[in-house]
Amino acid sequence: MRLATLESSRVASFDETDTDGLSKEKVARIQQIHGYPAVSILLSVGPTATTTRVRLAQLVQTATARLLSEFSRPDVQPLLDTLSDMAAHVDPGPGDEGLALFANRYLVATVVLPFPVRDRVVIDETFATRDLVHTLLRSPHFDVLVLGGDTTRLYRGVGTALTAATGCAFPLLGTSETGTGQARLGTDRSDIRDIGLRRQLRAVDDALDDNLDDNTPLFVIGAGRRLALFGKRSRHRARITETLSGVFERRSKPALIQAVWPLLTHELTRRRHDAMAELVQATGSNRCAFGIDLAWRYANEGRCSFAVVEENFTFAARIAPDTNRLVFAEDVEHPDVIDDIADEIIEIVLAKGGRVAIVPDGTLPGPGNIAMALRH
Repeated sequence: MRLATLESSRVASFDETDTDGLSKEKVARIQQIHGYPAVSILLSVGPTATTTRVRLAQLVQTATARLLSEFSRPDVQPLLDTLSDMAAHVDPGPGDEGLALFANRYLVATVVLPFPVRDRVVIDETFATRDLVHTLLRSPHFDVLVLGGDTTRLYRGVGTALTAATGCAFPLLGTSETGTGQARLGTDRSDIRDIGLRRQLRAVDDALDDNLDDNTPLFVIGAGRRLALFGKRSRHRARITETLSGVFERRSKPALIQAVWPLLTHELTRRRHDAMAELVQATGSNRCAFGIDLAWRYANEGRCSFAVVEENFTFAARIAPDTNRLVFAEDVEHPDVIDDIADEIIEIVLAKGGRVAIVPDGTLPGPGNIAMALRH
């Protein structure tokens, strides 16, 4: 296969090397990039930074050998330099369990993962994002709004990873609480502070207008009066799942995760109970289907209003071209095989306006590890 001409000194990259964690937007950008050779290196984080770097260096050597077996060194030297540079700057932090490095002539991306992955090198026309997609689909999603005096931030949560929302009015700087000298004359200082605080919270409310998903838990953290006023006056107060009083404006993302995790766990438990109750109701009215084959059929027909999937259930299969039915496959790496039909079903259901709940293994009572409530 011929290699498209690379820049003479370095890959002409769309740089995503911020390593700020996993997000739907980041995965979508990576998936949009095509161009052979697209190198994907995935590995789990070891017990120490040294062991991780040693294993990463070995994977880079594997990628180098595979590239040089197909191309001349001058053709791929910029890509090899990029891979070496990426590996040299990897620095896993607390809570990071996996890493994904992606590089071709159009993109350089390092993504920190909140889950372990199987160590491997993939060289293809596109990047190997299945592990990322799987986690995006199966991990809890939530938002954390941190109300601060100086800066208010909105974070997107996926599993144990937090990514700061940017480019969507956040982060939002605080507004002055004092006003002009003339405005202060004859006015109580506490009234002035309240005016400034209300102005700031209205700005936060406006910024949230286009940044909330109806089905995503929202946790709001802030100091006592600021938090109480926002909860009372916000147009989005019905969307708030839970509030937490505290000053977290300058706290780290791991500290934020630790603070909201008990609240998220409680909310997920509640939602799982609701999901099973809805499934029981659908079963009673004969609007329920169990098992991967029926789930695949009804998802594609757009009949699924609500799908329940056990969290570790996977199913590799080929699609029969004449019937669109599933044919179980053991050769998962074959290009004709979809390595996880369950993830495909989740994506289809969501795309067609349905909802999805992920439940612990062994939760579902019927045959198979996936069930659906049907629209009709």
